[in-house]
Amino acid sequence: MARKKVERERYILYLPNNIYFLRKEHKIKQEDLANRLGYNPSTIANWEAGRRTPDPFDLYEMSKLFGIDIDDLVSKDLEAEYYEIKKYSKKYRKEVEEKIENT
Repeated sequence: MARKKVERERYILYLPNNIYFLRKEHKIKQEDLANRLGYNPSTIANWEAGRRTPDPFDLYEMSKLFGIDIDDLVSKDLEAEYYEIKKYSKKYRKEVEEKIENT
């Protein structure tokens, strides 16, 4: 029983922020996402606030819409990963530019 509670807490921890983050990255309004999934915008707001959780079909539809695996949608901190990759890319790009200038 304890394991299921830990997994559910992780799901609830990442999912609301991931929905918000992906929606913003794809420039989709709450109203537009709600229309695509057949809900009111308040439902999307509740998902993003962590007050409600989408059912499996909605998770599947969002994963298709955002081009991401359901597992990543519910179990990873996508925003942190995005900014870590962006930070790494910027650092790498700067190193490459410096090497080009020095040659």
